[in-house]
Amino acid sequence: MLSIVVNDALSGVDVMKKYPAFFARMLVDEELRTAFLDTLELLEQSRAGELPDYTGPEIINLDFLQQLAPRPVVRKSTADKLQLVWHRTVDQLQKMFYIASLQPDEAYRSDDLMLLDESHVNLLSSQVTVGDLEYEVRLDVVRAAADPGNLNLMVAILTEDDQPHHFVATVAWGEYVQTAETNKYGFAKFPPIKTALVFTPSGELTHDLELCLEVPGV
Repeated sequence: MLSIVVNDALSGVDVMKKYPAFFARMLVDEELRTAFLDTLELLEQSRAGELPDYTGPEIINLDFLQQLAPRPVVRKSTADKLQLVWHRTVDQLQKMFYIASLQPDEAYRSDDLMLLDESHVNLLSSQVTVGDLEYEVRLDVVRAAADPGNLNLMVAILTEDDQPHHFVATVAWGEYVQTAETNKYGFAKFPPIKTALVFTPSGELTHDLELCLEVPGV
């Protein structure tokens, strides 16, 4: 989806009007906004012949991309609807939280600027094609400095046609099992989860995580 929007932007298309859901997400997703602007800048430099010569290795191992963009398991629900299921292990989640420095046992200090803003971690980012549509799926967790005892889970689903689609998403994380329906922009927010349900007092995760997405119209 990102490559499509960037290509249209380079062609002079008003992406705000053509992709309102994607544009709305960029306004609230700093990571996506940065990726869009950086990609746009690189392609503009490439067209202008201003990119520096590549001096890195001839062969690059890209195996890590399989972990960053996992493929879902596809199954049929009891209502004969298509479900896409992603699984994250404890080890994978632990690395994500460690890198983002989002630890539940951090003590709040008035001079700690890192805790003045929300802490944000992307738990899952994946692209999958079902029928004629490509879905971009993200699951993010946010902890606000004012409420460090809770984690807020949010899911975002974008499609190529940028038309309103309503999805039913379920997150299962240990004893926490919650379902939410996305709005017309493909966003949904789950009820807060207590950090004590998934973290030990020392900051170690205790459960794998599963995201199940029910795809409409299949």
